[in-house]
Amino acid sequence: MSLRFLGHIDLPAHRSSGGFDHADIHAPTDRVYVAHTANDSIDVIDCSQDRYIESIAGFPAVAGALVSEARGLVFTTNRGENTVSVFTPGNKRNGFKIAVGVKPNGVAFDDSRGLLVVANVGDPAIADSYTASVPAVCCAPVTRASCSRSTLHQVEFSVMCASAVLQT
Repeated sequence: MSLRFLGHIDLPAHRSSGGFDHADIHAPTDRVYVAHTANDSIDVIDCSQDRYIESIAGFPAVAGALVSEARGLVFTTNRGENTVSVFTPGNKRNGFKIAVGVKPNGVAFDDSRGLLVVANVGDPAIADSYTASVPAVCCAPVTRASCSRSTLHQVEFSVMCASAVLQT
């Protein structure tokens, strides 16, 4: 399969160094979520109209975006605060953050198990700070009593809980 150039979509100018990083698409809405590291934000592009929609602020040194279409979630890795953000496409106000290791970068999500795998690149000044974090993100309705570690935030479609099940 050959790729074919379609055009350009202008995004906001960089406010600092860092540029862009990983991006992912939410096919049901034709939206692309782009990690705009230089602006500590996620830029949203509407692919059906080939235009920039908005920048969502609040992701310090964001390194990547990952979409789970099966769970209706967007994940971001935020190196500037050692967290992963979780929100629903088009509704960041219902999001929450999970503390992970030092400088999270790469991320993968197992839709069937609700497990998030985060590669933390660490800091050379901190011994053994390169780690992997595997928080469980349960998306079925739960109550505070049934979430063994901590309920982080109630969102419209359910109550989510995140538990750090592995930190190596």
